[in-house]
Amino acid sequence: MPQVKIKEVIYTPADGTEQPTGGDYKHLCQRWEGLTIPTAKQFIKEMRDNPEFEQYVFNPTHKLMFVDYEGFRKFWKWKQANRYRAKKISLAKIEADEAMAKQLGF
Repeated sequence: MPQVKIKEVIYTPADGTEQPTGGDYKHLCQRWEGLTIPTAKQFIKEMRDNPEFEQYVFNPTHKLMFVDYEGFRKFWKWKQANRYRAKKISLAKIEADEAMAKQLGF
């Protein structure tokens, strides 16, 4: 059985108007300007190792990797909130605190 080699994955939404919800390292760097591929790979590795964020990283084959953009944004938010903390707080706690602040009008 011959094997098919994929040279490039092209992301095209179904109707052409909606934005893609995920991508690989190259497309992640295009979406987040200033992010380099080595840094993206390091962050994706951290996401895979964290049980809260591992569901946002998809590996359909050993060479392909896709990351959900919204999950990556949540990871950035979590990483920023825990930057100098020895004991990390969870993403659920961060989002609950934001919801409470929004209700109180802050």
